[in-house]
Amino acid sequence: MKEARERAAAGEGPTLIEIMTYRVTAHSTSDNDLAYRTKEEVDLHRAKDSIPAFKQYLIDLGLWSEEKEAELQVRIRKELDEATEYAERAPFQALDDAFRYVYAEDEGEVR
Repeated sequence: MKEARERAAAGEGPTLIEIMTYRVTAHSTSDNDLAYRTKEEVDLHRAKDSIPAFKQYLIDLGLWSEEKEAELQVRIRKELDEATEYAERAPFQALDDAFRYVYAEDEGEVR
């Protein structure tokens, strides 16, 4: 990360950073992840989750607080609720549009 920051600050462009981590939640609400891993395994990795650790690091530095976290959560919830409401009121797309921009088109023919 330090090297990537130094490269960016020097104007050397972006750096791809691959981070290997553990997915502590299921793939979806219909995925029973406990069918292929144990609760103990998940709990072990949840305890090592880097996001809460980074949050605590920022709090320890005085750059973040539980109050700021609560305010952010309220703003995020409001934005999500507004977006959900907008989407639920939106008309369904035309059936012909379902495949628009899915395939390349060349002079009116789909390739």
